[in-house]
Amino acid sequence: MPEAPLRERWPWEAPLPWLVYLLLLCLPIFVELVFRIFDVKPGLVATYVAFYSLAIPILVFDAIGRRIKRLKAAAQKDAAESQPCLMVDGIIQSPGVVSYRNGQLELRPLAGTSVTISPADITAIREARWFNGKLLIGKTAFWLNIPGRQRLGFAISNSTAASWRERIYVSTS
Repeated sequence: MPEAPLRERWPWEAPLPWLVYLLLLCLPIFVELVFRIFDVKPGLVATYVAFYSLAIPILVFDAIGRRIKRLKAAAQKDAAESQPCLMVDGIIQSPGVVSYRNGQLELRPLAGTSVTISPADITAIREARWFNGKLLIGKTAFWLNIPGRQRLGFAISNSTAASWRERIYVSTS
């Protein structure tokens, strides 16, 4: 499957997180040199604190990305298709992997327990651009109505949504 365009990627799928981190590591030194040239005195510590606070989300998203890759590799062993997703199960929202195997839809979050659903159990499907209060640009959200469950849904990139739409809608009708 071709790689999704940059606008359709999740934050944890950044192309080169370590290159960005290296840039953030060198940027305070460059800024300090510029400050010394123009005789500005904000201090090296303040500069490092400002730039390292930007590095924390990069490190967190990199760690999430590594876990998603491991989860996707485990899901792809016997799945027909699997994709990274953002999912909601009840009140828990988590990055995860959605996979389709043996006529079953499986949602594997990073936090929480896996959910396996037979498409025959789905009574209604709603597609949306808003997912759990967030506008997802380049993503499609699927909210699944299943008797006895509250708030179950997942969001995937637009480039892969057509194949998932086909699997879910064909199986439920």
